[in-house]
Amino acid sequence: MQRTVGYLLDRLGTPLVSYLAVTPNKMDAWMWAEPSTGPTPEQERRVRCAYQAWKILERWKRDDATKAWFADFDPVLGSSPVDRIRSDEFDVVISAAKRAADLELVRYAERGDPVVIYDVMREAANRCAAAYVARITRDPDEHAIDQVRRVWSYAEGIDPRDALAQLRATDLLYDLRGRLVAGEDPDLDELFESDT
Repeated sequence: MQRTVGYLLDRLGTPLVSYLAVTPNKMDAWMWAEPSTGPTPEQERRVRCAYQAWKILERWKRDDATKAWFADFDPVLGSSPVDRIRSDEFDVVISAAKRAADLELVRYAERGDPVVIYDVMREAANRCAAAYVARITRDPDEHAIDQVRRVWSYAEGIDPRDALAQLRATDLLYDLRGRLVAGEDPDLDELFESDT
């Protein structure tokens, strides 16, 4: 928690972190960065929500723009994200952060920079893989998400005119899905070898 608080203090400042955490003293958040003190469980949840929202936005917005996003009125929210965090409306804030990040993605993509377009496509593929794994497993983790991404990349590389190869790739995807649903940790190299 100390690192999370320190991270936010560096970016949002002590008064804003204390305000979003609903502390009686605006310097309380500064003290949480020290090992001897820490926030209450409610305050910790608020700080974690702010940290998660920041991490969603940081890739596409400058620090000053992200800080402004937290404090400024959001017409969709009907208030500022900080006020929604104070009200413990964490899902609403995270959804708003994702929406703001998506808008920035579109702005970057519209500029036509091929590196940015590639990043946008990779980000979309990562989100799809994470959503897919979350849907088919009880405990989604980065390893399973990475496995799905690898199999999808393999399937994308197959010549679409090769019907047999497409069928094998589909079988491979279903095999991976079955193993993940069963809670197994499949060896992808073994799956790829059995596909050839």
